[in-house]
Amino acid sequence: MNQGLQRAGGIAALVASLAFVFVFALVATILAPMTAPELAFSEYLGLHQAHGTLIYLWHFGMYFAFGLCLIVLALALHERLKAASPSLSAIAAALGLIYSAFVILGGLLTIHGDEAVLALASRDLAGADELRGTIAAITLCVDSSDRLLGCLWIGLVGLAAFKPRTLPRSLAFLSLTIGAPGIIGMAFH
Repeated sequence: MNQGLQRAGGIAALVASLAFVFVFALVATILAPMTAPELAFSEYLGLHQAHGTLIYLWHFGMYFAFGLCLIVLALALHERLKAASPSLSAIAAALGLIYSAFVILGGLLTIHGDEAVLALASRDLAGADELRGTIAAITLCVDSSDRLLGCLWIGLVGLAAFKPRTLPRSLAFLSLTIGAPGIIGMAFH
């Protein structure tokens, strides 16, 4: 087993966790209004004017830091599980990499979409508000897809780790516990 990749995977898992703590702290405090579906366009512009750098860091942590960590983590888990569960591990790794691509895509859409909306707002407020709605709809589709991919990935990791005990049984159960309801929930969404 590649010890360097295993160590990198552990670090990636910790960085991803810290990124989520950072993101949730921001969304629970200063940036809470950004998540309101009824956020008026004038409020959106005001939040960007007051907290533009923080909004960028929020999106960077939520999408790029997390997405890049997912790549390393998916590969490290594959390395760890492939001897005992080669097929499930390979499928899980592929889903993990696709999941990370969707997470990063969501970030690109969000960050560059915000830039386009803010640039357009200086000359056409109504058009900028319409563009914001379009970008939000597209980003929602990507984000919903990445949640399903994430649930499939983590569920398959749990299945691959369950029988051969390549990970602690509690982690395998946790992976299955997280993956299954997410897949079921997305199916009926």
